[in-house]
Amino acid sequence: MPLPPPREAADAALAHFCAAPDADALAEPRLAAAVARLARRAPPLQAALAQLGLPDEINALAGISPPTPLPDPAADLQAAVHAGLSHVEAGAALPAPWAAALEAAAQGDLRWWVPAARLHHAASPARVRASRMALSEQDLPYVFPGDLHPLLVDALASADVVFTALHVDWMRKLAGWMADALPADQEALGLWFWPITSFLDDRALLAALRKAAASRRGPPGARGLAFAVAARAGVALPPPPGGLGPADLLLLGAALAADRRR
Repeated sequence: MPLPPPREAADAALAHFCAAPDADALAEPRLAAAVARLARRAPPLQAALAQLGLPDEINALAGISPPTPLPDPAADLQAAVHAGLSHVEAGAALPAPWAAALEAAAQGDLRWWVPAARLHHAASPARVRASRMALSEQDLPYVFPGDLHPLLVDALASADVVFTALHVDWMRKLAGWMADALPADQEALGLWFWPITSFLDDRALLAALRKAAASRRGPPGARGLAFAVAARAGVALPPPPGGLGPADLLLLGAALAADRRR
């Protein structure tokens, strides 16, 4: 029997999860955090997560409970990033010195550097100005796919607020260069591309998405993230051989549900 298209299969997987919430489906911590963040914009999923007794950190990301207190970033980087995200996504402002300390603690960390930098940008106009200046320099370093570079972090963390100030041809070049960061986003399940898909170069993004969708590397949900980015960007991807796994479908279903609320 032919497999259903990824969107249909993802919608069905999300409907099943919402009807019968299962904490075991979120055993991978990166998946749990990503699904929780998307649930804030998908009320049926948010209600399903509320039944599971998940940790306060995850419930805060989902908007089920109040934002968690801001810890010392040097003591617990994951808790600090999640706390910062829960504050910003609830509409609260972050103290700029705390956000600067968070980015400093996360620098070089492939999982936390981009979200920490994004939180710093949200808290500090000076950080936004620094990225605008850095990204105006028309010189791009080579970055191995799956790795990060300070300039690439600036672009991923600030494209939606900085790119409109750049020359359009240079902006296109930057957008194409950024697409190679998709494997690192898959590894982190960080939703880095979620706020910036409209600023990416379609051709470069399509090539990166095809590779990402075919790859079996990364945590459960990694291929679902690639399909979620593709759906948000309006890029069509062929179904992978054998279809997507349960974690991929859950993440994609959550992303599609969240996107319908835009």
